[in-house]
Amino acid sequence: MKQSFALLLIALGYSQGASASIASVESIQSNSGCGDLRYDVAETSANSDPGQGIIGESLRVFFNDFHVQASQPGEVKRTCKLDAVIRIPAGYRFLPRAAYAEGSYSIKPQGASKGTIRVTYDVRPAGRFSERNNEKAPWSGDGDFTCRGDLVETQFLLCANHDTYVTLGTDLTLKIQQASGGQSLIELDTARKDVDLAWDWQFKPCVNYFEGRRFRAYMKIGPTNTLPLRFEPYEDRGALILDSGKQGALSQVVYSDDGLSVSGNYSLDGKSGRFSVKVIDTEAGEFRGELYGNDGTSGTFFGYYAE
Repeated sequence: MKQSFALLLIALGYSQGASASIASVESIQSNSGCGDLRYDVAETSANSDPGQGIIGESLRVFFNDFHVQASQPGEVKRTCKLDAVIRIPAGYRFLPRAAYAEGSYSIKPQGASKGTIRVTYDVRPAGRFSERNNEKAPWSGDGDFTCRGDLVETQFLLCANHDTYVTLGTDLTLKIQQASGGQSLIELDTARKDVDLAWDWQFKPCVNYFEGRRFRAYMKIGPTNTLPLRFEPYEDRGALILDSGKQGALSQVVYSDDGLSVSGNYSLDGKSGRFSVKVIDTEAGEFRGELYGNDGTSGTFFGYYAE
């Protein structure tokens, strides 16, 4: 059965650090298994690279009492599901790097009782995720742990001219398989990095001369056929609008060359294909490029910022 989520509106743990950060947390949703928690966003020098203009930050989550314990033979577990909605300001690209949970365990009797953790970290709508567990090598005895998941994708997300949002999801389960004759405990605590759960990311300033802008544009196919229209790319999609009001669509739009170029698919008035253009005058937004029709035709695509 799906667990219902309760919206937790939690004050930032360190308001001064949060106000200085680039990202902000719009909301955190969690199930009852998480218990009470607080959080903040802090800059992290380990993830920063000033020479490349890269700024590292972390969402740090502190649980009031997230643990599982057992004293009778059998299995006990506790699951925390947490979604954090992060606002990415206009003019920045965002790269989620890793997430990790920190804690300690005392599993007794050693060798008979076992403790495990399973964590899934995911980034939506980017479709990036990492899953970690220790089920092949469960804990027994006493120790500390870090359950870290590195996201393998190393490309920064879209550079947008408006604020965008991502959801950082965490699904974490602690489990004890308790044998007779002992007591066991697993808890998330500040054993190593003064944080129970954290997400690390990087920001890089960017400029995008196309995304979210409106252009007066022309598609020229053949020596005489020039079609005037409005060109409006938005995130990874967009619109083509003829003077008559008829609309076409842009899809799979990709920005490159530090925001100077854009390419993607187009469909308009029964025709479709690919386009690739580049800004040649950043002040006027003048661009030029090529059209490649799916019917084998080709042409030019040019325009400038609409007033």
